Formats: sequence, structure tokens, C-alpha cells
Amino acid sequence: MGSSYEIIYWCAKCREGKLYYEFRSSDENKSRCTECRRKYGKRDKEHQAKYDAEYRLEHKEQKARYDTEYRLDNAEHIAKRMSKYRDENKESINASVRKRYKKVGGWGRTEEDATKKKAAGGAMNYAVRQGHLHKPSTCSKCQKSGRIEGHHNDYDKPYDVIWLCPKCHNAEHRPKTIQKG
Repeated sequence: MGSSYEIIYWCAKCREGKLYYEFRSSDENKSRCTECRRKYGKRDKEHQAKYDAEYRLEHKEQKARYDTEYRLDNAEHIAKRMSKYRDENKESINASVRKRYKKVGGWGRTEEDATKKKAAGGAMNYAVRQGHLHKPSTCSKCQKSGRIEGHHNDYDKPYDVIWLCPKCHNAEHRPKTIQKG
């Protein structure tokens, strides 16, 4: 003698009473039926994207300030996270780096700049081998001895060289990091 009855929900968009299975089961309050979700979902996404773009534009400086503070306050955590990511994705990172390097002829340089760099390095190495250019045994920045590399500030001047250890040379090519305080 069981009675059977169906649960009816009311859609907030079309204002129609529909059976429970016409609503998404994951929606807690079941405010819109599946049909209305499909119909209005795309429009809502476009509206939200436009709103987000306007918001980002209006709050650009505030966001930049917040991001800088966050990076400074969480530098250690960020470094660990990035290190873990690099370890887990070594192959795909290397593949994308090789692809980018081949595409532009060198790290972010145009083909012409890459050619100038190669020519300057070749001229510098030749001058060192011939004895026309002296290569010191210590870094000109940190005075560390060991492997020393030539750094060109201007590739059009191949003999105007600063002699640096690999660590200082790498630092010279990387953008200056934001320092706390």
C-alpha cells in the first residue's frame, strides 16, 4: 500500500515546476533546471569574463602591490614549490625551452642579436688564444677563482669584456630580483 509521489522543484529562471531529475544533482539549492542552465550558462560566462577584465583593469596597481608583497613574504614557500614543479616536469620544461631557443635563435634574442653574440664570443676567444686579450684567473665582481667567463655588455664591442665567475655571469643576465625592505 505504498503511495508514490514525485518531488517538484521550481526553476528560478523559467518559473516552471519540474521533477527533481530535471535539476542537476550537484546543485545544492537546485535553483535552475538543466535546460535553463544550458541556455543561460554561456551568456553568464561571457558576462563574468567581461566583468573580470574590467575589474582587473581598475585594480591593476593594487593587484601588483599585493603580488609583490606576497612574493616577498612567501619567497621560501614559492621557491620550494617551483623547485618541486621543475623536478616533476623536467622533460616538458626542457622541450619547451629547446623549442623557444631554436625559434628565436637564442634566449629571447632576435636572429641578428644571436649572430652578434656568437661573433663577439668567437672574436674574444680568438684574442685570448692569440694573447691579445688577457683573461684573469679571478672574477672581477666577487674575486672568486676557478672557471671565469667573458661577459659582453655590447656585442658590437667584442674586446670590451668583463670577466665573471658563472654565478656572477648568470646574475648579470637575469633580471634584478625584488629585494625585501
